[in-house]
Amino acid sequence: MTQYALVVEIAQNDNSFGSLTKPIDDAEAVVNTEKFLLVVDEFEKVFTVCIDKEERQRFIELLTGVVEIHDSRLAVVITMRGDFLQSCLDNPSLTHLIQTPVVVIPPLTGVDFKETIAKPAQLQVHSVEEAGALKILQNLQQEPGSLPLLEFALTKLWEKREQKKYQLTQEEYEYLGGLTAVLNLYAENVYHYQDYEKEYPTQERTQQEKEWIKQIFLRLVGTGEGEKDTRQRQPKATLLNIAGNDANQRQQLSELLDGETGLVKGRLLVSEKDEKEEVWINLAHEALIESWQQFAQWRQQDRDLRPLSESLENTRREWLNETPDDKYLIQKGLLAQVRDSWQQLQPDLQSPQQDEDFYQRRDADDKHRIAEMERALTESQLREKAARVDDLLPLQPLDSLVLAIQAMGENQEKLPQQILASVQNSLNRVVNKARVSIPFCGHEGNVSSVAISADGQTIVSGGIDGTVRVWNYQGLPLAEPLRGHQGNVNSVAISADGQMIVSGGADGTVRLCNRQGLPLAKPLRGDKNDVSSVAISADGQTIASGGADGMVRLWNYQGLLLAEPLYGHEGNVRSVAISANGQTIVSGGDDRTVRLWNRQGLSLAEPLRGHEGNVRSVAISTDGQTIVSGSDGGTVRLWNRQGLPLAEPLRGHEGNVRSVAISTHRQTIVSGSTDGTMRFWNHQGLPSAKPLRGHQGWVYCVAISTDAQTIVSGGTDGTVQLWNHQGIALTEPLRGHQGWVYSVAISTDGQTIVSGGSDGTVRLWNLQGLALAEPLYGHEGYVNSVAISADGQTIVSGGDDGTVQLWNRQGLALAEPLHGHQGFVNSVAISADGQTIVSGGTDGAVRLWNLQGLALTEPLRGHKGWVYSVAISADGQTIVSGGEDGTVRLWRGDWRAWLQVCCDRLRYHPVFTNPQTEEAKAACETCQKYVWSKVSG
Repeated sequence: MTQYALVVEIAQNDNSFGSLTKPIDDAEAVVNTEKFLLVVDEFEKVFTVCIDKEERQRFIELLTGVVEIHDSRLAVVITMRGDFLQSCLDNPSLTHLIQTPVVVIPPLTGVDFKETIAKPAQLQVHSVEEAGALKILQNLQQEPGSLPLLEFALTKLWEKREQKKYQLTQEEYEYLGGLTAVLNLYAENVYHYQDYEKEYPTQERTQQEKEWIKQIFLRLVGTGEGEKDTRQRQPKATLLNIAGNDANQRQQLSELLDGETGLVKGRLLVSEKDEKEEVWINLAHEALIESWQQFAQWRQQDRDLRPLSESLENTRREWLNETPDDKYLIQKGLLAQVRDSWQQLQPDLQSPQQDEDFYQRRDADDKHRIAEMERALTESQLREKAARVDDLLPLQPLDSLVLAIQAMGENQEKLPQQILASVQNSLNRVVNKARVSIPFCGHEGNVSSVAISADGQTIVSGGIDGTVRVWNYQGLPLAEPLRGHQGNVNSVAISADGQMIVSGGADGTVRLCNRQGLPLAKPLRGDKNDVSSVAISADGQTIASGGADGMVRLWNYQGLLLAEPLYGHEGNVRSVAISANGQTIVSGGDDRTVRLWNRQGLSLAEPLRGHEGNVRSVAISTDGQTIVSGSDGGTVRLWNRQGLPLAEPLRGHEGNVRSVAISTHRQTIVSGSTDGTMRFWNHQGLPSAKPLRGHQGWVYCVAISTDAQTIVSGGTDGTVQLWNHQGIALTEPLRGHQGWVYSVAISTDGQTIVSGGSDGTVRLWNLQGLALAEPLYGHEGYVNSVAISADGQTIVSGGDDGTVQLWNRQGLALAEPLHGHQGFVNSVAISADGQTIVSGGTDGAVRLWNLQGLALTEPLRGHKGWVYSVAISADGQTIVSGGEDGTVRLWRGDWRAWLQVCCDRLRYHPVFTNPQTEEAKAACETCQKYVWSKVSG
């Protein structure tokens, strides 16, 4: 039963007195008493100490409820300070009651004060000097509410009394400094000195002790409503928390409280024990609150923090009394106040460690909730922007492109760990569909040829209007149009340093000029027909031209022929190129040949034959070792300087080659065939070991570890086999599949092998050939392909049921099966970071997914027929696919590659060079941060 309930119980019945027997010594006397008087002293503390308004109101209602009880045996007397009368009037339960039975004790005046001063002294056979008494009375009139001050001043005056005359004198009173000064001076001495009792103290307290005194006093005062503060006692154990958990510090603080030179001994504090023998500390004098100037300054500075500290402490205690649960943690309003004032609040905490732990738990919880809300809001806003990208794309491709870039940048900034599928998808769409360019306007008619300087700063164009034009990369003309050709300009070229421009035209001339459009030499005449192609060496010393007469001509930059015309082509010379050092010239023409020449005009090799159509274009690598040519037959061919194809077919298998793999350092190639063998090759195409025979049937799939030390094979005999790079078996064949093994993969660290087969299962093995988990069931039909992420944590499989499935190493599904393919999934791959999955199937599509199973793009379409194989580069930027149509196709692999394409599209566009909208500015910043700075770095 609580003390509040006892009030009612005493008033109403006789059976409740037993509940009072423990705290009252004479229990029998209590039981036999017919009337009770309950005195509630210092009632103002209901408003200053009790923080909980509901608890305060309950207490008031219990006390005032006694009036309603007929013939009550309980009478209640309440005493309080007069300056709290307004607080009672503001309470409905008290307003009516205090109208009549209130006894107001007026302030002491005149004779009453004089008797208060003199009578106690007379009891001790002492007198008060008349002049001294008058001086005290004068001071009392100047200090309202000064009884506590008077009490302290008379005590100190008694200590200084004139022992021989048995008298309290004016001289001693004035020496003490008067009512206010005496207390202030005394408190200052105790605050600053350990030997405060001496007239001239010298042993100064440490700065730590002074800080502790400040915190002790602030905790012993209750902040009331308005400016009213009152004493508020605290358990000593609570005050010791000021020193934290350090045992030595706590002992020093204990000595400061009630040791030989402590505050209790110095009569600024008092200590008492309750019925549980717990020590409580309180201010010795109410007068200290206003009259000790240092204390008053502390309270003024700390006024806003003290109630906050008390609220935090009360909330924590309330939470502990309930079932500790998040719903009992700090309310948001209080939490915001505590968070804003945390640094200043810490010295005032009553239980520093417990309060800090409590606050940090709630603060972390609140921040987590806010982060979750912000995350959800961000996701919603990003999805909305992605949808807007799609809406804008058909009609406003430029705006769509800018928004897609800005959305990706926002995703990177706010949710770097999760690039949303919808944002990636919108970026991919604009890559494929938003055609935005910087128009270079000036030519009147078709533009026949363009060229760009080595530093990318200068663009040259030639057209059927007979002009050559020079531009910067923003599309602005650098000079007036260069006029001179009489007819079409068929071909242009620019030197590596951008200082010399070469052009060839239908008038049969080659012309040289500088960037300002001034001629560097007279027109070079040699061709009797059109000049179809021109080229200039990197050092600008050699110019090559080819024309409709089938000849290649070499000139220096003064316009003089370096050699006789190079005869060889039978028909128009469509393209010429010159190596970086100017020593090798390449030409291609309508006779379907590629020819190599030196600067002296001598042929370096037999004509390179192989094209089944006119050779339209030729190029040569910077080192001059590799020649590339393209023709009307749709073929591109690679040659060395000797005119030979760069590699012969690797021959050896006596059956179809079903699978190949190449090691990371490109030194080892492995192949598996229907002849039941695996073969090893070096990068020159030569066998590096004897054929490996082990499978009883076809070798259907092979894989090689990153370090090239472990080779894995799977076959139609249902086994998986492990080999080292010398071709020696590492274990017994791994048996488990009930049917053919269609696909194998090995993790980057070489510790995990994955296999999939016609029995519809995916199986995991270690290097010792032991199963790492139960078979992974999920596919309805054959498992055609498996892959494993670089860290070995994610396994991907694709099968005849048209699904792609994701698993962890424990064999648990990471997402629902990925549906999208209309037919079998023939091949799967996963990026090195495990974030992008690629699949190809019989529907001719290549699809990209994230780890959550969401499509990252529209299906990549281009193959005519089945897609048999897919792969993704280590950086995730490039995807390769091979299909039934005999083509190998390259695709941009992930959002990083798409973002780079989008950014480069707009790099010199006015929307970026002079952005006018916030979206354009944000998009430009995204490109600068995530694309261009990384490229330049």
